[in-house]
Amino acid sequence: MVTPKSKIVLCSSTHYKKTIDDVRASCALETAKKAARYSLNLLVVDDTDVNFRNQLKELGATVFEEKVHGMGTCRRFILDKAGDIAGKDGVVIWLEAEKYNLVEFAEQLAEPILNGKADMVIPNRDQKLFEETYPKFQIQSESLAKLFVHDMGLDWDVFFGPVAVNNVALNEFLNYPNNLPKEFGMTVPDTWDATYLPRLIAMSKGCKTEFITVPYRHPSEQTKHESGNLEYDLKRIAQLELLGLMYKLWKIYQ
Repeated sequence: MVTPKSKIVLCSSTHYKKTIDDVRASCALETAKKAARYSLNLLVVDDTDVNFRNQLKELGATVFEEKVHGMGTCRRFILDKAGDIAGKDGVVIWLEAEKYNLVEFAEQLAEPILNGKADMVIPNRDQKLFEETYPKFQIQSESLAKLFVHDMGLDWDVFFGPVAVNNVALNEFLNYPNNLPKEFGMTVPDTWDATYLPRLIAMSKGCKTEFITVPYRHPSEQTKHESGNLEYDLKRIAQLELLGLMYKLWKIYQ
């Protein structure tokens, strides 16, 4: 089957305020270039600066200046915009803007949804390429996370951020965190969790989910920049706190 590209909408949020983020900003521009090369719609909500937004626009992305604040709120904003364009028969793919090497797999991720086989498609990274192309500290932290969810019974490369959804699964992302069960009983940070916990919620509500392994290669320039960088190492440690939230939610659904 030839996947109709017009039914696929990529989306992301960007916030590159620090010099340390310059490499990621450059990678995000590569994502815009690749989306244009593959004739795919790319929507971005940005809080960097006017110059960066103009660069994205010149490369073919549809860009919104950030008016709402907070990681979770911004991600829901751009997911909602992407859903409006994709419509009830289309596919929305969320990805971190730096992952330009994922763009080439967009059609592969969308195909099960467009064929009616899935409501949500979650990509897993090829293990060999993961170990070859990522910073060592990130390999360790994300392997630990993957082992944790494996013990929960899920074959899920849990800290690989991209996800493809139809309009049914998308609603669980848009309704977060208000769709958390009452038994959850705690406030969430509404940061990284905003695009992770909704996957568990969607699965618990019967959304058909496929996990697809993709030969994703992490950008070498990003790996070089973030290797041995304590600021990024601390970010990896902070992300591990999500596992406690996932476990709490998973226990409710058992």
